[in-house]
Amino acid sequence: MNEKEMTKALENVYSIVSKNANDGLAKAYGVDLTAFATAKEIGSGEDVYDVIQDINLDKKQSQYEFVAITTTGWAAPLNPNGEIDCPPSQHNDRRRVTLLSMVNIRQAEIASAIKFDDEEEMIFDFGGATGSLNLAMLSLAE
Repeated sequence: MNEKEMTKALENVYSIVSKNANDGLAKAYGVDLTAFATAKEIGSGEDVYDVIQDINLDKKQSQYEFVAITTTGWAAPLNPNGEIDCPPSQHNDRRRVTLLSMVNIRQAEIASAIKFDDEEEMIFDFGGATGSLNLAMLSLAE
């Protein structure tokens, strides 16, 4: 998928799953983007890595083209040194944030969207993410 198509897919999936995203749980969805976007919950739990591992062990992703993961939490600005002064949940300027990551399990491509509760716009990433969540998501690819 090109970035324009993936942006639309992320926006559509977010509109489906966002109503269930603020209960503090990481959630996984099997996603179909054929005629219209559908997202069926296939896992949830307190730890996103446990959710991904459970899906992978049961191969729940195999019947879908994409798997989407949502996590929520607090974000806070970094200090001038690029570090955090305290946990984001305790920072005076904290903001609630939802992360939606989606992996194409046949092509091992990842895209994500970050949505701050106090902003309308989403921030998109198309394959530039790195780190442990990125690697865990790629483990779902076949």
